[in-house]
Amino acid sequence: MVSDFKRSKILERIGYSLKSKDKEAFLRLTEELKSVP
Repeated sequence: MVSDFKRSKILERIGYSLKSKDKEAFLRLTEELKSVP
């Protein structure tokens, strides 16, 4: 349950980083997403 919430929050932030063309944030967030069980 918690990991689903975490994942959706990270995906939301990935969306924002794509909109603002923030490649560093995008890469960091995709790494973070992989670490969510």
